[in-house]
Amino acid sequence: GKGTYFNYLHALKGDMVVEVDTLDEVVGDFNSGLMRATDVCLDELNFKYLKKEGERIKHFITAATIPISVKYKDTVWIKNKINFYLASNDPSVKLTSLSDRRDVYFTVNDKHANNNKLFDPVREIIEAPAGSKKAHQLRERMGKLLHRNISKFNPRDRFLNDEHDYQKIASLTGIDKLIFEMANVGQYPTPMERGFKTILYPMHGGWISSETFKQILNHHPDFNKKYKVDPISQAAIKQTLLTHYGFEEKRKRDIRGFNAPTMEVLRDKVLERCNFTSYFKYEEVLKDLLEEYASLDDGSDI
Repeated sequence: GKGTYFNYLHALKGDMVVEVDTLDEVVGDFNSGLMRATDVCLDELNFKYLKKEGERIKHFITAATIPISVKYKDTVWIKNKINFYLASNDPSVKLTSLSDRRDVYFTVNDKHANNNKLFDPVREIIEAPAGSKKAHQLRERMGKLLHRNISKFNPRDRFLNDEHDYQKIASLTGIDKLIFEMANVGQYPTPMERGFKTILYPMHGGWISSETFKQILNHHPDFNKKYKVDPISQAAIKQTLLTHYGFEEKRKRDIRGFNAPTMEVLRDKVLERCNFTSYFKYEEVLKDLLEEYASLDDGSDI
């Protein structure tokens, strides 16, 4: 579990590993605990709080130097050596921008959960008293890590995986979230007001009015809550659709609207916009399988 991992870092590096309960201990008025830190562990911080403070912590991830503020003393600037580890049981860990280049995400592998036989030797080494044989084994491990040859490491060749994509999806809002959902289900919605309910009808490409998008994002309270947006203008919708998603502006009977791209084009645009690895690959595999079965033509009820 995450606690064991943090304890392992503590055992390796001592007080150079700092666990914090709030981001104020990192970006607040006083952060002297970071003076010698190489690793900062954040466990189960509030997701909304991370969204609010996300911009402030970016500086501590990428800056060459960081400010250290001690009470009643002048602020000093030190070389930034910090790696941040955020552990959470929340599936939406933190706000992740579409152009994110800072974060790497992993999910826990439960294959060996509660396997004491496997993990007891690790725990014994972590908790070994100073000067013991097991503590010496830990120091040997640290020595190997310190002398590991990393000359071929390229910091721009980051590890990207599906989990990184999922965090971006969980962070989508407004028109980007709506377009992603269209691409994911493979159809365009057309809202029709009936009393207080908005009914969606499938529309496969072709012309769609700009008022449609505005209704979905602004007019219905459920949608407004779902897409987490303040009232959005048609001009903002237009700019996003034309610039990022392959829509073309077109009037129809003096009504403003767009020619919507095919779903294949829209999905390519979503992948490009979100910098996804290939989110829709599972549906493509399914499509290929269905075509293969259909080609058998053996009279079976597919």
